[in-house]
Amino acid sequence: FWDYENVSLPKNKGAGAEAAQRLSELARTLGRVVEMRLYHDSAKRDPLGKQHRESLERLGFTIIDCPTSDKKEALDKKVLVDVALFAAATQAPRSVVLAASDGDYAYLLSRCRQLGVHCVNVRGERSAHPALAAASDAQFSWERDVLLLAAPPPRARKPAAAAPPRARAPPRGRAPKPA
Repeated sequence: FWDYENVSLPKNKGAGAEAAQRLSELARTLGRVVEMRLYHDSAKRDPLGKQHRESLERLGFTIIDCPTSDKKEALDKKVLVDVALFAAATQAPRSVVLAASDGDYAYLLSRCRQLGVHCVNVRGERSAHPALAAASDAQFSWERDVLLLAAPPPRARKPAAAAPPRARAPPRGRAPKPA
């Protein structure tokens, strides 16, 4: 189950096809793959490119268009429902691979784990919500494990504002020495 809004393919057709292949292979390491779904919003500014559709469909991904227009989080809700139905309808052993960085999925993964579903999260390193790691049995990096990029630089932290030096007060009971 792939939330394309959270983790997307590079623009280059060849690199995108290779990354989608690696994600598919990662899922196959967990056992038999029943379904592979990619959720995207064609109404967004940077939707799933036409250059990727053919290779994704060839790999067996079902592409689900979720045009949100005025509906907030319509795509996320479809992913939530589909994962929950999959977890409830399939027999053990079963695994869910969720390619997403959105913390809203943490509760879903936690509940799936309670049902005995092995939960794997493939997330963007710079955008992943920390709750996803706690809710997953295993985590993979979208950048390093799927796109095969070097680790992204750590997020820049704002430097702490330095406090201006304070004048030292004279000890109590003593007058300051004249200069």
